[in-house]
Amino acid sequence: MTKVLLKICNGKEAVIRARGDADILDIAVKNRQTLSDIAEIMQILDGKVQLSLTVSLPFVLSCSDHPSFASVDILRIKGNRDGYKKKWEKLEQFIHRHKTILLTNTEYNQHLWLQQVKAAGFYGIMLENYSGNLLCAEKFVHDVKCHGLIVGLAGELDVPDVPRLLPCNPDILGFSLAQMGKLSHHNPELIRSFIPSVQAIMNEEVIIDSRTDRILVSDFILSMCIGAYHHEKNAQQRVRFNVAVDVIRVSKTDDIRYIFSYDLILDLIRRLASHGHITLVETLAERIAQFILGYKQVRCVMVRVEKLDLGPGSIGVEIIRKKETVQASKKR
Repeated sequence: MTKVLLKICNGKEAVIRARGDADILDIAVKNRQTLSDIAEIMQILDGKVQLSLTVSLPFVLSCSDHPSFASVDILRIKGNRDGYKKKWEKLEQFIHRHKTILLTNTEYNQHLWLQQVKAAGFYGIMLENYSGNLLCAEKFVHDVKCHGLIVGLAGELDVPDVPRLLPCNPDILGFSLAQMGKLSHHNPELIRSFIPSVQAIMNEEVIIDSRTDRILVSDFILSMCIGAYHHEKNAQQRVRFNVAVDVIRVSKTDDIRYIFSYDLILDLIRRLASHGHITLVETLAERIAQFILGYKQVRCVMVRVEKLDLGPGSIGVEIIRKKETVQASKKR
């Protein structure tokens, strides 16, 4: 389950204001005075929210024995890669005593580098400047998790980015309280509503509404490798997608929290196309349908997938999937 990390300025007021809207509160440590306030902050949080400290590499190496480090839940270390390599041995001694996340400002994730990070004992890696490239973010999350590490994404995230990033399954999404203050529509409560806490999910009451609205993606064409024949294995061809999703009707149509976005459908199709060759259009259609049905507000989905380059017109398949029953009708 994805957790919300909220970066705040140091101070009791900021902690009290933000503690109900995050799973993890993060404070940037710039000097020893910040560390001296940690005990009081931990008392305010009372174990209900995790506390994270962001520290620079030189600072943590100069103060590695400070008792405040032992009392916090997570430490996030920032610095350039050359700096890590030069001081790796001393850093490893610190990492083995604390749950530590390595911060990076690039989506580049060389396999050898990830192996070194894992071997050193890091708890995870967090990308601090998500660029908006969803496919790169998905690959970053996948590669980091394959090495048994926790993975997080942060940056100047916009509200619509949240539901689009959640399918990538990051362990942490990070937000800055200061950045939210610059944008009137950004607030921790809104982010929290997209990413409910464990307790909120346990207490949630689902209200079933028989009325539905339909979300449409029409004639979306993408080039990809698909087909069972040998000549289709290594050649891209145009594929047309039509998707209709029946979702529970909502009264607050101007509130993004209650809207099933067509971006989720387009992102899904692009992700599946980027994964490499797919043998059957039926398989592709089924994957799209099953993923979309995973959203709780979805009741029914129609997916039509058509190849456009195998002859005059198009050939393909159309399937209909519902949460209650299963139907299928192949296009002739």
